[in-house]
Amino acid sequence: MRSRSDKTALTTITGAVALVLLLAGCTGGDDDPGDAGPSSSAGRATATADADEQTGRGDVALPADCDTVATALGGAVEGLTLDSTTSRVEDGEAACTWTSEVDRTRIGFYAQVAEYTEAEMDAALPDSDGLSLERVENDDVDSLGGRLYVGSATPDAPVSGGGAVIITPHGTVGVLAAAPAGSATRLDTDQMVDASLAFVR
Repeated sequence: MRSRSDKTALTTITGAVALVLLLAGCTGGDDDPGDAGPSSSAGRATATADADEQTGRGDVALPADCDTVATALGGAVEGLTLDSTTSRVEDGEAACTWTSEVDRTRIGFYAQVAEYTEAEMDAALPDSDGLSLERVENDDVDSLGGRLYVGSATPDAPVSGGGAVIITPHGTVGVLAAAPAGSATRLDTDQMVDASLAFVR
């Protein structure tokens, strides 16, 4: 990935409420992730999003289910459990969260189909505590008419983590990886960008 920071666009944003919940969920606790069973995965960022045929540049292609997302995420979700309480694909949105029942490590995905004007794209994501994302340039995202934001958990967040969010005129796609403070996450920035791009056409 070739990227260059746009210092004037530094902002604290999230891809969706699902990503906020993902960060919060890494603080621990005994919440049950749901009986969705361990996820299976194969390959990395090679998933073909199963969606209706789309022709516009930057279209968000919703996955058929969270297994499709797991394929794009590759080994990052191996051994984690899909949280049935926060995972769904319906009504123009997709949200998938995988978590470790041992240490609350989490991987999250969010996608939403929506129409934005150029002026609305930067405002498409709400401000939120816990995740600081910076707008960067990326040739692949730029070619789709989109904007890429990458970054990490803020210093006051109770977790280690990072995220990548792509906003296009036709929707939003984001991937976030979080782990207990001081622990390494399962995805680096480039991997999160690649996984997000797998669902933008």
